[in-house]
Amino acid sequence: MIIRNAKVNDSEAIKDLCENELEYQTDLSLVKSQLSFITSHSDQQIIIVAEDNNLVVGFVHAQLYITLYSAPSLNILGLAVSKKYQKQGIGKTLMAKIESLALKNDIHQIRLNSGVERISAHRFYESVGYIHNKDQARYGKII
Repeated sequence: MIIRNAKVNDSEAIKDLCENELEYQTDLSLVKSQLSFITSHSDQQIIIVAEDNNLVVGFVHAQLYITLYSAPSLNILGLAVSKKYQKQGIGKTLMAKIESLALKNDIHQIRLNSGVERISAHRFYESVGYIHNKDQARYGKII
């Protein structure tokens, strides 16, 4: 298993992971465009992939999170591992890599949101040391 920074040519595999594991419908051109932007702005966002035999089987996406009321942290925007590869330590390895990068950059807090229905994801996060510390409602508006 290789853990490395994402590349634009990982777009199709990441799109498939977003759709199959996270249940977010998207299209390849959007993923490619977003990945191109993110990889060229690596001071603000990070995408790490897990690769097995030249196949991307998981990823974690984190963004620098700066607020007026707390020290800088990383916000996990997505974590997905292919069902065929789950329960093999890949998610744990991806999260450990993000934590290592955070500490290397003097960031000592990582946060994430997870849908209330994603019980198995919650168990995973708790198993790697994350604590459920807040419930909230999410609002959005398409303009």
